[in-house]
Amino acid sequence: MKIDRAMRVAVGVLLIAISAAAAAHGTVEDCKLLINKLITNTRSVAIHGRNVKKDRAELIANLEVALTDLDTVKPCTAVQKLNDFKIKVNQLIAAKRINTDENAGTTSKDLIDDADAAIKCIDTESAGCGT
Repeated sequence: MKIDRAMRVAVGVLLIAISAAAAAHGTVEDCKLLINKLITNTRSVAIHGRNVKKDRAELIANLEVALTDLDTVKPCTAVQKLNDFKIKVNQLIAAKRINTDENAGTTSKDLIDDADAAIKCIDTESAGCGT
């Protein structure tokens, strides 16, 4: 009788641990989905000026590194790359080289908001990175 009860308790604890691990994994996947959405939006946002390809490539490179960092369990580095992305978007805003008009599709504000959502997701998952 004691063995049965102990076995049930052990199985229950194991199931709780597995559920917690699965939930955490889902959260990382949610963060990666947010970054992938951000990559898609970055590809479609209107950027103007002479260095459009270079600027867009730099933005996307930061996001791709953030994804890789999440895959290799470096959440704080991923957050830094997302912050680098935001810095570049803000530079483009200051230079008036990125879309800010809601009626013209994806805006710089959309990109910043999406980056902030991804950072919040990562910070929640990783217990914060001091951002």
